Amino acid sequence: MLQDAHIHIQDIKPADEREAIAQGRVGRLFCNAGSPDDWEAVARLASGHANVVPFFGIHPWYVNEAIDGWEERLRALVVKYRGGVGEIGLDKLKSCFLDQERIFNAQVGIAVSLGRPFVVHCVRAWEPLLESLRNGNLSGQRFMVHAYSGSADTLKDLLALGAYVSFSARALLVPSDKTLANIRLVPKERLLLETDFPYLMSQDTPPTAAVYGERIAAVYDAAARALGVDATELERTLWENGTVFTD
Repeated sequence: MLQDAHIHIQDIKPADEREAIAQGRVGRLFCNAGSPDDWEAVARLASGHANVVPFFGIHPWYVNEAIDGWEERLRALVVKYRGGVGEIGLDKLKSCFLDQERIFNAQVGIAVSLGRPFVVHCVRAWEPLLESLRNGNLSGQRFMVHAYSGSADTLKDLLALGAYVSFSARALLVPSDKTLANIRLVPKERLLLETDFPYLMSQDTPPTAAVYGERIAAVYDAAARALGVDATELERTLWENGTVFTD
């Protein structure tokens, strides 16, 4: 019942390692695109592997790739593959912030109009993000904030909007007091865990299936310790939480 709430399988090289991860022991992999250039790769992975749940979106780093017709193409892929919209969001460390907001709001609108879930990336842009979400007509909408790194107050605001909150391997394997406090604030029915593989890794660590297997197991063990719960119980809880993103 292992589940990875955020991974970029299409970016794993070489291809045999990518396939080994997709075919491995993780029962559900939320595979996120970053730009239109990899939408078809994510679609192929979802078509070939029943455990791969596809998310198609434009990451804030790649808003310059939102060329004419992108919205229609995104909408069509989400409908065809019954996927979600992601990875989308706001990032103050990158330029073109007004473009980021425009593209983010458009993608949230697509997700809401189709009744499909979306996945949020946010770096140092929590107030603009909250403002956008509050204006997004999100009643009953499923969405997750991945690799959460904000404050406890922001976390409470996101939870009030209905967010599911995912914590990354990097945050949990050497957890700060802030991370430990935040993961304990999340109601168990809204919690998710992720690797963000092959990212958030040391550049010296090869993105192999063996390394991935160690990574996903380690993040579950770390979260179970932080929460003081049985690892098997945690697997079951997170699996149930993930089902809301798959129907």
